[in-house]
Amino acid sequence: RLLDKGVYIEQFYANTILSEKGYGAILSGILPALRGTLVWNKEVDLQSFPHLLKDAGYETLSFNSKLKSNLQKPFQRNGLDHFYSLDMFVGSEDSTFKRGQYLYEDQVLYKYFFKKLDDIESEKTKEKGSPPYFGQLITLYNHVAIDAPISRRKVYQNPASLKEKFSNSIHLTDEALRYFFDELAKREYLEDSIIMITGDHGYPLGNHGITTTESGIFEESFRVPLLIVWPDVLAPKRIKPEQGVYSHIDIAPTLIDLLGLKVKSHHFIGQSIFSQREGNSPVLIQPFNGVTVETVLYPYKYFKNFKTNKEYLYNLKQDPLESQNLISSKVIDLGPFRKAVEKAFLNHYLISHNQVWKAH
Repeated sequence: RLLDKGVYIEQFYANTILSEKGYGAILSGILPALRGTLVWNKEVDLQSFPHLLKDAGYETLSFNSKLKSNLQKPFQRNGLDHFYSLDMFVGSEDSTFKRGQYLYEDQVLYKYFFKKLDDIESEKTKEKGSPPYFGQLITLYNHVAIDAPISRRKVYQNPASLKEKFSNSIHLTDEALRYFFDELAKREYLEDSIIMITGDHGYPLGNHGITTTESGIFEESFRVPLLIVWPDVLAPKRIKPEQGVYSHIDIAPTLIDLLGLKVKSHHFIGQSIFSQREGNSPVLIQPFNGVTVETVLYPYKYFKNFKTNKEYLYNLKQDPLESQNLISSKVIDLGPFRKAVEKAFLNHYLISHNQVWKAH
């Protein structure tokens, strides 16, 4: 199993419930703004993680499953020089893997990613030798309108619920990952690759009566995987929540740590998952319905809706389904939780006043 080949974070979170806000948190290493989308904000100066990689000689690429994706300019501002969307490559031979008008299985994205990378590698080798690469791959097949065509349903031929449709869709996502690692293994120039697998946000499948991310405030809307695979370098293990709870803003510091990059200054507010620092408390933002800001100091999770001023507290170890609000029980001092939540407002101020980063 792939899970047994890497470092898996058992309690990992997206910092928000919107895709483009998630991309911004991963690339910039800071929390999303309470309103607006960081990657689209032309007024904010950033030194995103891909900028540091470019300075270290990396070729930076972004591959996107969305046809005619409009993310090219914001991603390039964040240091991703080469941008590709799937409409640049797909043809009639890929129709077997197509769902509806716009969605292709992840395997199609992976196929063209490797083909294009082979072309770039060939040209660069002729010019000045092979560069190191950073590739961001954004898949969409298991992201929206979760289902699979009848011919591609491998689990439930006649799905009767959203969860059964999800099972069909995620099965194809898993199959595509097998294809990705098979193709990776065929390329000698990629043999020393670090692979990180995560999601841009969670998705409620009827949990708490919710089926849209815009309404979600519970674990299922924020929890995503993080698996790091570096064959023959990183020993496989699981990091349990008692050992650390992490989020998207910890990805950039973790990669800096793994790559051994020498960074004089940065604006990342997360930490490497390998730093063994204690007290990490992810901050999670639900921007709709009055703004809800959440934080996790395991095993407790606290959140507050700033429109209603209602607070919530759950013990995730004893109550993982978040069914019993402990806010009035006085089981723990709420001070550290309320202080952690304030980070979201300070962060929003810095973004809105362009004070995140000033070039030196």
